[in-house]
Amino acid sequence: MSLSRFNTISPRERTILFWLLQITGWLASFFVVLVAAKLTDTTIGWLIIFRTGFGFLVTSIFLRPLLRYCRSKFAFGFVKWAIVGVLLAIVFGSLDSYLTERFGVLVGLDMQSAAVTLYIKAAYVMRSVIFGFWILLYFVINYWLDSRAALLQTARLEMDKQASDLKLLRAQVNPHFLFNALNSILAVCDEPQKVTAITQALADYLRFSLRSGDGRQPLGEELDALESYLRVEKIRFTDRLEYTIQAEAAARSKLVPGALVQPLVENAIKFGQRTSPQPLRIAVQARLREGDLEVLVENSGYWVSEEDLPSTGIGLSSLGQRLQLLCGTRATVSVKSLPDSVILQVILPEEYLLSSKP
Repeated sequence: MSLSRFNTISPRERTILFWLLQITGWLASFFVVLVAAKLTDTTIGWLIIFRTGFGFLVTSIFLRPLLRYCRSKFAFGFVKWAIVGVLLAIVFGSLDSYLTERFGVLVGLDMQSAAVTLYIKAAYVMRSVIFGFWILLYFVINYWLDSRAALLQTARLEMDKQASDLKLLRAQVNPHFLFNALNSILAVCDEPQKVTAITQALADYLRFSLRSGDGRQPLGEELDALESYLRVEKIRFTDRLEYTIQAEAAARSKLVPGALVQPLVENAIKFGQRTSPQPLRIAVQARLREGDLEVLVENSGYWVSEEDLPSTGIGLSSLGQRLQLLCGTRATVSVKSLPDSVILQVILPEEYLLSSKP
């Protein structure tokens, strides 16, 4: 399965991202201020070093754990978080300026000089702004990461639901199909060759159905099973059904989600019986087109909306949602209605096919 469009990062990767941004941001701030100071006065270099180190320690040791604790304990709205952020920025900006001034006295700087006085006063405002920006950035990044995690969880739940739907479909289809196949055998019980053919086709189809799961499998395996499925239906419907299956060798080898084509064929037979003149013609094609896999299922007759007839299976819209979850947003299921036929088209994107593992 692929959840590429809902990718998120692990707690360890969050930690790495935090320290990468932390170190990069404070180093960039240090060099910018240092260059600016060198152009005016070289006596405040120690103050710049102290302030950079203090800011790094504040955001790493105090602000980060404090904000993490607050996020886990308090469900504040935007306004309350904004007030908390401003207050914290002012408090740590004031503390930064005070300790910087004490440090300047400790190292023997002339605290009355114009350059030092200007730096202390101007930096108070700037440091408060920097701490405020850091707090804002912290919340923005974590909100984005939490949103991605929530999307991933939603996608997983939806995929579980789709898997349950698929299992339900199989539970409905296989007994129904088996019932029809047994009736077909009874209908031709006095024709040994037909009995042998339908029994063999039924056995081949059930063997595939029982061993196939919800993971990826070569498209060719499902097409071979569909050949058996359609042979049984052909014996059942006799001259009222004609079918063809054509697939490029490269397309047959591609790994695809389980039960990709079968719902389309069942849909074509079910609705085609109601709208097509006899015989009902079913044509299945699979090919690669610019790297993407295209599967076409065409039936004679005309298009009937799923809402217009009772259905016990998975609809085309549900199949499309399932494929988008498994294969990415470029996976599509579409319907083309022609005057005398209906074409169901499935597109699986190249990036999904390339990521397939046996």
